[in-house]
Amino acid sequence: MPDIGKCVNLVGAGIDLTVLTIGSSSAAVISKGNGSLPLGCRISDLTIDGNLQATYGMQLKKGKGWQIQRVKVKRVLAVTGEGMVLGESSGSSAEFYDARIRDLSFAFESSDYASNARPLNGLHLLTTASDNQVSDITAWNMTNAGIVDDAGDNQYNKIHVYGFPVLTYYPNYAMEVLGNAHITQLTADGVNTGGVHVRGNGNSVTNGTFQWPAGGQVSGAFPVVADAGTDYNVYRDNVVRSGSGLSVNSVAAIFARIGASYYPGNNTEVAGNLNYNDSTDGAFVAFYPLGFHVWGEVTPNSGYTFVTPFSSKPTIAARVRTSGQTADLFDCLATDDVTKLCAIDVNGNATFASITGPLSGNASTATALAATPSQCSSGQYSTGIAASGNANCSQVAYTQVSGTPSSLPPSGTAGGDLGGTYPNPTVAQVNGASVPTSANFVGTNSSGQLISQAAAVRVAATSLTAQTASIGNTTLYTPSGAGTYRVALALWTMVAGSSGTVAFSLSGNTGSGAESFGSSSLDLTKVNSGGQVSGQWNIHVGASQAISYNTTLTCSSCGSPQYGIDVVVERLQ
Repeated sequence: MPDIGKCVNLVGAGIDLTVLTIGSSSAAVISKGNGSLPLGCRISDLTIDGNLQATYGMQLKKGKGWQIQRVKVKRVLAVTGEGMVLGESSGSSAEFYDARIRDLSFAFESSDYASNARPLNGLHLLTTASDNQVSDITAWNMTNAGIVDDAGDNQYNKIHVYGFPVLTYYPNYAMEVLGNAHITQLTADGVNTGGVHVRGNGNSVTNGTFQWPAGGQVSGAFPVVADAGTDYNVYRDNVVRSGSGLSVNSVAAIFARIGASYYPGNNTEVAGNLNYNDSTDGAFVAFYPLGFHVWGEVTPNSGYTFVTPFSSKPTIAARVRTSGQTADLFDCLATDDVTKLCAIDVNGNATFASITGPLSGNASTATALAATPSQCSSGQYSTGIAASGNANCSQVAYTQVSGTPSSLPPSGTAGGDLGGTYPNPTVAQVNGASVPTSANFVGTNSSGQLISQAAAVRVAATSLTAQTASIGNTTLYTPSGAGTYRVALALWTMVAGSSGTVAFSLSGNTGSGAESFGSSSLDLTKVNSGGQVSGQWNIHVGASQAISYNTTLTCSSCGSPQYGIDVVVERLQ
């Protein structure tokens, strides 16, 4: 693609209907460099075929607000090939950003690659590709990952990554992310190492499904594999299926691996995840007293999130912040007495206080009211109860009623240009004048009123392309009666030459004498800016007098230019 700061949109007829391929070894089938930052370009509705010779199906280094949608990438180079690469591996700021990337498929078929020579990745966002929204992606049979994010600050939704045949064509990961990546509804359908490889902080993986097909379980594979030191990540409300291959020390349902340890990291939340289809594993057991687990603390300081499967009573420790003492909250259950309250003192000791009255049934100190308390009147509501037992009441205000309209509809007889009555008035006139009732065409006058108007009628047209010579005098139309006609011209360069011009001439006869008109000359060396000439003439023609045209090509050793011409004739009167 040209790197000149302007968009060249590539829009095909549909996936597998429009196919872009390459015939020899190349870096990419579609590429855009880093020399400019074009805005809002579009690539859609086509298939990119690397023909096993292009390293990348698409390589876009710089752009803002691009739309890439409904694109299929296949047959890129084996081993090192990638379906689509965005941004650059180094840079001080975002260079490919604010894009909408959706409805893509990276189809690396097993019939095109041996299991040990598959392409590396599907979609790869390099260091300078951030703040993009990626959705509805399907990728299969790559070696490393369906999506790799080296930038961060990108959003992902509805991603499906798998390998087939199972085991031999599994990718290592469904996704690899750095930081501040937010992933929802990921389906990791068979991976060798982990569903998501988390390499940094501030990521979230939610509402996903991690599964291994029957006969395709991998021992030691995890839904999430997080590097040591990763922090502030959230793994919530995911589902793990066929989890028998996900055990660690014979304990299943541990959801995240942090380096060599299987725990959440600093301020990392692991909650609400379910392990299905393995009756021996059991479900997650989660306690959420106050906040998040603080990594490195023996006992929580200000609360924690704790997720673990266990078979016996755990010790739940509470730490008193002022003294640092701890106490087992289960000590408060040692005395099963409904007349005592348990408290943890500043030294971490469990103490009990007696209650003089029962905590069930009627309260021993209750006394009856001396009189029936007053109630709120109709249309009022209670705002509280006074010491006497009477209700404190307030009138309902209109502003307190939800769902009320901000304004009420009109009623009665309609006025102005409207007739009849509300709620179903009719249009009686426009700007004070009645609407024409039987006109085939309408227009407006200087007062903005609707009036009957005759329509121009197209009577003749011609369209020629790839012209390489002058066109002799040619009749466009011969009217049977006299009238006024409008002739519109478009003259454009199709293939530029090294020199040369072409001009258009129009002729007619009023019945009293011949008249002719002409356009400015078209420069045949220009294709884009300056590569088109247009014109429009209103002429009167007598009965049986032909409207004709010709072109004059001025060209000597000008490099075989080609031009196109469109002419339309309309009767006005």
